[in-house]
Amino acid sequence: MFVTCFYAILDPHGGSLAYANAGHDVPYLRRGGEAEELWARGMPLGMMPDMDYEEKEIVLDVDEAALFYSDRLVEAHDSKGEMFGFPCCRHSLPSTVMMKDRWRKHSLRSSTPS
Repeated sequence: MFVTCFYAILDPHGGSLAYANAGHDVPYLRRGGEAEELWARGMPLGMMPDMDYEEKEIVLDVDEAALFYSDRLVEAHDSKGEMFGFPCCRHSLPSTVMMKDRWRKHSLRSSTPS
């Protein structure tokens, strides 16, 4: 038996995001009008004893956003029975507003008390 997991720690003051992935769907980062994948190496939890997991860290700018999702999103079907899929998820991210206007003046870094 195994389970997938994506683990992240966000520092809202500096914008750093440390993360590790245990076989979960790869999250996306919206940066500069493009979608980047947040890769980190690791097998699902419980699959291999003593597995080492790669930890990575990035710094999010105020106008950037990360999308964390489950397979339920990419496996969703439209009225024609076609699956949403990973390519559609990735290509729709840069054009999605994703609360940009709401957070522009009230970003985590500028509104979090010191």
